[in-house]
This record gives sequence, structure tokens and C-alpha cells, in this order.
Amino acid sequence: DNRLNRLIQTNISNLAGVPSIIYGMLGLAIFVRTLEPLTSGALFGAGDPGTANGRTILSAGWTLALLVLPLIIINAQEAIRSVSASLRQASYGLGATRWQLLCHAIVPAALPDILVGLRIAMGFAWTTLVAAEMVAATQGLGQMVLNASNFLRTDIVVMGIFVIGTIALLLDALLRRLERWLLPWHGR
Repeated sequence: DNRLNRLIQTNISNLAGVPSIIYGMLGLAIFVRTLEPLTSGALFGAGDPGTANGRTILSAGWTLALLVLPLIIINAQEAIRSVSASLRQASYGLGATRWQLLCHAIVPAALPDILVGLRIAMGFAWTTLVAAEMVAATQGLGQMVLNASNFLRTDIVVMGIFVIGTIALLLDALLRRLERWLLPWHGR
């Protein structure tokens, strides 16, 4: 537990406590405005420099990744800490090196909890995305539901909510399938 580890841990803990709206403003400042040539594609000649503004799926994806990164890191740390000391000692007793211990004992034992953290992070990112669409977008499912509710179009509101929920279920099912593929021995 050296000074660098404490500094990194403090920053991760601080990032975990930052509200989602601040990440949105950070994404707007960094990914949309500062990195506009990169996120709009103008740097590579893929977009029209006159109309490119950096508000792309790339900048949104980076912002959401930054939003859930502390959650994923903290969950992975706790998963690794929860690996039993007896497993570590048994691996060393059988002659494992630190690298072998990590690859063949710690990561396989911690992976189920890490994947649960990924599922939680995916759900958090999805709900944040839909909420951001409702507040600050001109298109998207969230904006469609909000506009329909303003015009009392209950059929569109219900269908939009159904689609949002279905996408969330599909994302969760995808991560569950990944879990079954990576961990065929787990949960059986």
C-alpha cells in the first residue's frame, strides 16, 4: 500500500461520487468541444469540416465509458479482494509464480463478480443514456417518449417504454450469455 496506490484509490473513489450530470458536462467539454476534430471524423476527412460539431456516438460512448469506469474498477477490486487467502496459499504451495497465481487462480475466482459488476454498469449506463436523451437530446428513445407525453400520445409513450425495457433486457441477456461462455463451470 504505497503512496501511488493511495493516490489512485482516492481518485477512483472521488470519481465514483461524481453525479452523472457532471460527467455529461465533462464529456461535452472534452469529447465534443476539445476533441471535436477526432470525434466528428473531420481529422480523418470523414466529415464535412463546416458542419461537424463533435456530437457523435463516439463522444457519447466515451462519456458513458468514463461514467461507468469507477463502478467497474471498484467492483473488480472488491472481487479480487474476496478471493480466499487459502486459494492463494494453496497456489503458492503448489509452486505457482505470482503471474500464474493471477492468471490461473485469482482472475478465474474473481471473474463471476467482475461480470456482475459489468452487468450493473451496463444497466447504469443505459438508464443514464435514456435520461440524458430526455433532457438534452433532439432525438432518441428518451426524447421520443418525452415528446409523446407532452402531446398525450399514450400509445407512443407505452411503446417507447416497452422498447427501452426490451433493449435493457437484451443487453442483460447478452452479458449473461458472455458469462455462461466465459464461466461454463459457474452456477451449475
